Amino acid sequence: MNFLQTTLNNLGHGQIGKACGVSRQAVKQWWWSGKLPDTEWLDPKHPRRTDYASIIAKMAKCKRSELL
Repeated sequence: MNFLQTTLNNLGHGQIGKACGVSRQAVKQWWWSGKLPDTEWLDPKHPRRTDYASIIAKMAKCKRSELL
């Protein structure tokens, strides 16, 4: 289990989903894949870019880079 998966377990999939504006099932998919969606790595100006890592990092009191 990697750091992201451990963090998702500790915070709870439902809590993270609510904070990120996605479903609990979406967070569960991140857990199963062991990574956040590829949209996290898009150019900051790209319209489909997401920044779930920053939201989760604030909740977990860790660095964004640790989740990526």
